Amino acid sequence: MARWARRFVAGSPEHQQLGDLARLTAWEREPDKSASVARGIYLRLPADARLWLRRREFVDPDGARLAAALAVPSGDR
Repeated sequence: MARWARRFVAGSPEHQQLGDLARLTAWEREPDKSASVARGIYLRLPADARLWLRRREFVDPDGARLAAALAVPSGDR
């Protein structure tokens, strides 16, 4: 989640790459809305939810880590 959320930090390589790609493809990009949807889903997960980590490995949601990752400012579009 933290790695995914970096795409919303203005000036990060991920933010720049997605912005460039969106402009080249004329794809609408609304980082604020995407981050809000993620917060709405991940910050309300029940304690018994399972999150995919890799391959066949799943983990319990860590509310504090999710909140920290999703608190990343969305920056410029």
